[in-house]
Amino acid sequence: MSRSKHINVVLVSKLELGGNILTSEMAHLAGKYGAVISGDYLDKKNLLGRKELFHIQYNTSTYECEHINAPLMIDNIAKAAHQADAIILIVDLIEGITKDDLTVLEYLHDHNVNQVIVVLFLNSENQSEIDAELSELAVLDAQENLNRIGFAKIQIVTGTMPDEIGKIAGNLLSLIDQNLTPRLYDALGKPLLFTEKVYYVSDKGLKNAAVAYGFLSSGTLLPSMELKVYGLSTQSINVRIRSLQLFGSEVGRCEAGRSVAVLLERTPKDFLEPGQILAAVDDQFYIEKECLVKIKIPSDLDEDPLIYFGGRQKFEAWFNMGKVLGRWVDMNLGANSNELIAKISLEKPIAVGSNRSLLLLVGNRWCVGCLEGQT
Repeated sequence: MSRSKHINVVLVSKLELGGNILTSEMAHLAGKYGAVISGDYLDKKNLLGRKELFHIQYNTSTYECEHINAPLMIDNIAKAAHQADAIILIVDLIEGITKDDLTVLEYLHDHNVNQVIVVLFLNSENQSEIDAELSELAVLDAQENLNRIGFAKIQIVTGTMPDEIGKIAGNLLSLIDQNLTPRLYDALGKPLLFTEKVYYVSDKGLKNAAVAYGFLSSGTLLPSMELKVYGLSTQSINVRIRSLQLFGSEVGRCEAGRSVAVLLERTPKDFLEPGQILAAVDDQFYIEKECLVKIKIPSDLDEDPLIYFGGRQKFEAWFNMGKVLGRWVDMNLGANSNELIAKISLEKPIAVGSNRSLLLLVGNRWCVGCLEGQT
């Protein structure tokens, strides 16, 4: 196990709270230390309404930082959770941490993200409506929620936006440098890649080739290495790595803790999908379409959870960066009154290994679940 000078930071924000613009401000400010690799993602003409998760890379004084911008949408959070060493959450100071914010924080914490920075911002237009005492109460409330979830390292930043956006961005870069540390990744272990995006390749004379873009959580990838594809199908196949790219540059190897684009040979058309796992050919996962899941009941649910959940026969779930549809087979209240134990049936199989946390959308509720094993 080793730490590197590379760190992965996920910034989460509702679109209307300006997280996309804060990401842009941080990148441009960090550009004073070195290059910002971003493609067209920082084009301010299109940035305000950009809903999809995107990656940029910049250098701070200490780190090569992969900054993952995740507007607060359930599919973005499901993808970001696997990639984060730390999270930056943007919160309206007047509104406070919402129930969706809490679900996001719990889900990320379930994925062993233990470092969080909360930005409590006040819209400049509302500055006269809040006094120092109310601001202090908002900070205490945020701290209490973060402590309850169990984060090991907590930082809170306050300020007004857009007036102080440059100051907030500078404070965040300083906190990344001085207060955050990369996770420990096992570069010598077996390769394990969570697939975020898939592109099929038809040019350059390649046949049966695809690009899998995803996060390498353990091991080291090398050209010519063989991997096995697990999940979203009852079949699994072996694929061969032709080449690797980090932010558009071809590399001879990629170690754990990085998002990487992998050009794969021997990939049947339409077989590879986001949400699948690429792993060492001798790794073992169990493939499951029916399983037990323990679901945390939202604390503000004001009706019988068996009626609320059971009355919605179908649900959407995100697991290993992929979306699957499912239905309830049976459910009961757990030993704790804030839990449901449910048997679920999924339309597509999932590959279950060490990660057992999943994110569910039931009606308009986001819920965190934990797979309890095979049925």
